[in-house]
Amino acid sequence: MKTKKVLIKDGFWKKDLLWKLISLIFLLAFIVAGVKGNFFQKVLIRLNVIEKPMDPDYWAVRGWTNTLEQLGYDADIVFFGNSITYGAHFNKYFQDLEVVNLGYPGDNIKGMLERLPQIRCLKPEKVFVMAGINNRGTSDDKFRMQYAELIDSLLTVVPAECIYVESMLPVNYFRKDHDNDDIVRRNGYIKTIANNKGCRFIDLHSVYSRNGELPAELTIDGLHLRDEAYSLWAEAIRRYVYE
Repeated sequence: MKTKKVLIKDGFWKKDLLWKLISLIFLLAFIVAGVKGNFFQKVLIRLNVIEKPMDPDYWAVRGWTNTLEQLGYDADIVFFGNSITYGAHFNKYFQDLEVVNLGYPGDNIKGMLERLPQIRCLKPEKVFVMAGINNRGTSDDKFRMQYAELIDSLLTVVPAECIYVESMLPVNYFRKDHDNDDIVRRNGYIKTIANNKGCRFIDLHSVYSRNGELPAELTIDGLHLRDEAYSLWAEAIRRYVYE
């Protein structure tokens, strides 16, 4: 009888230990997941216990800006935009001018606002800006507000007559993550903002649109242009470059 009690007690202790081990494993897994997913950091930020850390990209932008500032470069033209601008080699189309490409892959309007000091460093005579394709997730109202803020901020760097606002380009059927009707509608907002701010608006959409889409032979993935396709862009802006 005594042996039975000991066995029962021993079995209970083993089960209790097993559950404790399982609970500990789950607790450790939760902690690891929380640390890797920045869960605890997000909670502390939400509670205003700690400040939100800078995006790592912030430091890349700071470093790039510092380099441009120390170069002391005096540009004739700056092209300011995202990956679509980044892919261009405008200097080969305008070889008699000092051209700087400030296209940055993946950049949206918010990111471009953070990069405005780079334009100031370069002291350009003209700025050609294209923005918006990476803001597809925002509402129309927020898009208009952010784009207007971008142009207002540019106006603190260069005069309105030196800012050339370019429309977004169409995409083709390969890109299910974009909608050409949305692009056309938002290009209308961009045109209105540019006109209201006294800037030039350049309709590049119609230059590249065929039946409302970007022709397959001009693009590498339905969104970004082939190198040879930039000649259309260069010709469309040539008169503005040299006016």
